[in-house]
Amino acid sequence: MLRRFLWATVAMGALMPLAGHAQIPPLQITLQAQTTAVNAIAFTPDGDILISGGGHNDGRLRFWRTATGRMLRTIRSQRMGISAIALSPDGEHLASTGEDGEIHFWSLTDGEFKHTLRDHRGNVLDLAITPDNQVLISAGLDGVKVWDLQRYRPLYTLIAFQPITHLALHPDGQTLAGGTPDGDVFLWNLRSGEALANLAAHEMAITALAFSRDGEILITGSGDRTLKLWDLGTNRLETTLTGHTGPITALALTPDGETLISGSHDGIRAWDLPSGNLLTHWRGHRDWITTLAIFPDGRGIASGDLGGTIKLWQWPPELPPELPGEFDEPT
Repeated sequence: MLRRFLWATVAMGALMPLAGHAQIPPLQITLQAQTTAVNAIAFTPDGDILISGGGHNDGRLRFWRTATGRMLRTIRSQRMGISAIALSPDGEHLASTGEDGEIHFWSLTDGEFKHTLRDHRGNVLDLAITPDNQVLISAGLDGVKVWDLQRYRPLYTLIAFQPITHLALHPDGQTLAGGTPDGDVFLWNLRSGEALANLAAHEMAITALAFSRDGEILITGSGDRTLKLWDLGTNRLETTLTGHTGPITALALTPDGETLISGSHDGIRAWDLPSGNLLTHWRGHRDWITTLAIFPDGRGIASGDLGGTIKLWQWPPELPPELPGEFDEPT
């Protein structure tokens, strides 16, 4: 948890404050994860461990102790780079995938390899696991596949007629969103496989997707540098958020659903939901932001970049500082 972080920090990137009194989240820890891009990060449900996946030709998973920034272990998971990782909501299993088109499953309780899924004919770009831990969804250049995790077998393929590069799963586990390089977003019913809607969301590629915590809003990010909020009751555009100077590369929502975090080459922005008001923004990294994750308790943000660095930030920024005596001693 963030209250156990060491406050010594290194290699802090330049910060870009807003005019006025907006606060910049304090940097807690910097991790030099690798020499290639950090493509994916995820926290275990208790927040004690951060898992990261590497870029081109770096198929290793890295496990970090969040309280100290110490790397605990690495696992060679893919033959090539890792494009996505997904943790089962019960915290027992980890799935990873990448350029080799294979999906590997690992036990988080003992670190043992469990199974490999092979059915895609090219790169797999994103993964999602349903809240009941029963179903995995994988998106690739050859479409979207739905898998039974009890028997490790494919159930069916969702029809999209174009590559799907990004996924988001509705909180109820029944509705799936998939984004395309053409800027469209498909919505499917996972129970039936039925296509529910096709949103012509952006004029450029979809680069990030997320559902609001209450499931009423779909958030889309694009290469056109905008974020859009869609009312799922009507499939109509509600709000367009502007300000990033480059493509949106990552999205994350705080557990209370009240704050949206977005990343791009110009840094990180925090937005109020549902108003869309900008709360703060900061640069933080010397390279493009590639991935974001929120601590399970909402008290921190993790950001990874194209140069292989991961940073852990306090959130919200105005949390009171804690006394050194409250920190856990590193082991």
